[in-house]
Parts: sequence; structure tokens; C-alpha cells
Amino acid sequence: MKSFLVILTISMFPFSLSAQQKVKYDVDFTFKDGLYISFQDFKNNNPIPITHILSDFDIRDQNYLDQVLSSDSVSYFDNLYEERIIAVESLWGYSQRGKVYIGFGASQSFDNPEFFDFYPLLTIGRVCFFTAYEAFYRSIGVGPQMGGFQDPMMFNDQMTVTETAQVQFIFKIEDGRLILADRGDLNGFPPRLIRDLIQSDPVLTTEFDSLNTKEQKQTGMFYIRKFNERNPVYFPVN
Repeated sequence: MKSFLVILTISMFPFSLSAQQKVKYDVDFTFKDGLYISFQDFKNNNPIPITHILSDFDIRDQNYLDQVLSSDSVSYFDNLYEERIIAVESLWGYSQRGKVYIGFGASQSFDNPEFFDFYPLLTIGRVCFFTAYEAFYRSIGVGPQMGGFQDPMMFNDQMTVTETAQVQFIFKIEDGRLILADRGDLNGFPPRLIRDLIQSDPVLTTEFDSLNTKEQKQTGMFYIRKFNERNPVYFPVN
């Protein structure tokens, strides 16, 4: 039997945000468990609760959401008690045991759901950061081999292979727009990007500008964290 809970009193629904109290985010802040249909759901700490999800899995299992998201789609009750179905790759993300995960990969990788996955937000604040994997095509030459070696001058055909690469993304809490920070292993953020992200804090910007280019590149993540500490973000808790 599918597990779900229909809440009869509409005032108990977490979808109404008008009377919610907001508190400053810090490392001890706990996000509500559930599914984020949109970025705004995350920003409002207002996910679809796990009690509103229709599933055959045991809701008491600590990996319940992992199991639910292993399917192609999720069924749930919306705030009007109507049953809805959404493709997993259409979800913005989810929160489980207080940790936030963001969905990435399908639309960026040939609109193929197979390349979609959820990745943890590593930094949360005015500026958020996460690292993911992006798929891409690469063409390689195919030619005759002699003794296990391939002569690069004798390629007579092309073969397309799919590869993945690590990517680093940043987004501002104001709009949630993803900004590509770097591809490959993280060697440092572009100084111009860091300056654009922290420019609303004049003191911090002046400090950053006093560094040389090498120092700016090496300390990009440090200044993002410092900016978040000096300019806290607030999330609803009720």
C-alpha cells in the first residue's frame, strides 16, 4: 500500500509562507526534508514534504528520498490536495537529513535524463557553490593498427564517444541563475567573477582588489565564504 499522509487542516500545510519566521543561516541551520520543485522552494525552505509523496517505499527508512528518486518520476499531493506527477530530472533538488542537493545534468548534457544526477550544495549563503559532472561528445580517429599501435597519419574514420568532465557552478541566492565558474579540477575561480559576486560589499571588494592576480585566484573560495559571513541570508523556519 502506498504510504502518504493527507493533512486535513490547511493551516498545517507548510506551503503558506506569509506568517513564517526567518532566521539567519549558519552551519547549524536545518533545512526541511522534501522535494524542491523550483529554486523558490529551496529559497523559502518550502519543499514538498515527504509525507505528501506517494510511494511504495518505507517512509521510515533514512534513505527514503534516495529510493523515491531512483524512479523516473515522483507522485505527490500539492497544496490543493491534488495528485501531481513530476519527472525526477525536472526537480530543482531535494533536502534529506538537513542537507541540500541540487539537480543537474539532463538539459546540459544533450537533454538526456541518463546524465542527470543530484549534487550536494557545498556552500550555502548569498553565494552558493556546487560541483557536478557534465557529459559531452568527443570525436576520435579510427584507423588500422600495427603491433598494438595506431598510426595517426592513417586515420580513415571517426568515432564519437561520450565523456564526462567535472564542472563548478555558482549561483546567487537572489535569482538562482547558474554561473559556470570552472571546468575540470578546481584550480581557482576567475578573479573577475569573484569580484562581481562580492562587489556589493565595498570593504571586502577593496581588500580583494589589494591582492595580486595569483592571490585573487587562490583565495576565491575564501572570499565567497567571507562574503556570506558578512552578508547573511535568512531562511523561513515555520
